[in-house]
Amino acid sequence: MATERPSTPHLLVVPFPAQGHALPLLDLAALLASRGLRLTVVTTPANAPLLSPLLATHPGSVQPLVLPFPAHPSLPPGLENTRSCPPSYFPVFIHALAALRQPVLAWARSHPHPVAAVVSDFFCAWTQPLAAELGVPRIVFSPSGVLGTAVPHSLFRRLVKRPSDADDGFGVSFPAIPGEPAFQWREISGMYRGYMEGQVGEQVGEAVRQNFLWNLESWGFVSNTFRALEGRYLDSPLEDLGYKRVWAVGPLAPETSSSGDRGGDAALVAGGLGAWLDGFPQGSVVDSTVIEGMYPHSDGEKLAGEATLCWLPHTACGECPGGRFFIPARDAYLCSVAAASLAFFMKSQFRRSAVTINVGLPLSVRHVGGPCHRLPLLWLDGAISG
Repeated sequence: MATERPSTPHLLVVPFPAQGHALPLLDLAALLASRGLRLTVVTTPANAPLLSPLLATHPGSVQPLVLPFPAHPSLPPGLENTRSCPPSYFPVFIHALAALRQPVLAWARSHPHPVAAVVSDFFCAWTQPLAAELGVPRIVFSPSGVLGTAVPHSLFRRLVKRPSDADDGFGVSFPAIPGEPAFQWREISGMYRGYMEGQVGEQVGEAVRQNFLWNLESWGFVSNTFRALEGRYLDSPLEDLGYKRVWAVGPLAPETSSSGDRGGDAALVAGGLGAWLDGFPQGSVVDSTVIEGMYPHSDGEKLAGEATLCWLPHTACGECPGGRFFIPARDAYLCSVAAASLAFFMKSQFRRSAVTINVGLPLSVRHVGGPCHRLPLLWLDGAISG
């Protein structure tokens, strides 16, 4: 008698509704679907359009689970994505989305194909007790590097306090992270500083801290990074990540070239910026993608040396030789990371006044769906004050 073929593993994917978080996780979901896995992606009505390319490419293996966005007294009705929101909204979103736990649990228990594992953003740790109730492992997805993930988890794990008589220059060290990095108080996570300084409500603040602690109970982490860039943080399990294994799965990108519609309209499509970059000699451009309030131009120019500085901040406005580009930073990353002219790519890990540079030995970066380029990078860990 023929044996029954085991059913295809079914993964529950839970993105956080911010373009810089959701898009790379959806790129990972596309890779998983292309390898034969069945996926259900949790979303809300206003965020559902972000799934359209994924659903169109994998109609038989990816399904959306569209649930109403939970009402929250600190969020205006209809706001379901952090796009264009100030950083102070992120803790509120973390708290609000935790209300999806029971609806998702009810759906999972009634679904004909049992969930085998949960893959969720590190701001969606309410899925940790959800996974425990379902009796399946949960894997934490980080849209940034390992260092940028370990630092906030270290802060919420240790509850580092700034002395009452210290100013924003108070030094915070991270002795359990390779290299023992240290940053000034003003340079660390604004979410953590807001929590410690009572700038968020008690319920929201505790939900944020519990979020990071739940992540440490997970089965492991997958990070949008690669070994040549952050090998020192991947060689051994980190205490600040609960000694859990971390898989490097980056740099993540769409299966096909982005048309510029990922996460919002762009005045210049990614292909246009890519063509502009192709006009420069190999290894001659520095691409510094940053988040709001961080503009260390002089430091970037010093790093670039004779290279052209291509500045593409999170505010989607970049000053480049030959013109000004208004383009979502995510799209800028997608086209520039594959450009042969790129010499440095600096991705911020901390808000406002510090850019953590994790750049390494000469390495090859494969842009998914694109060519493989040799990128000459320097090895430097540290913070650049803006």
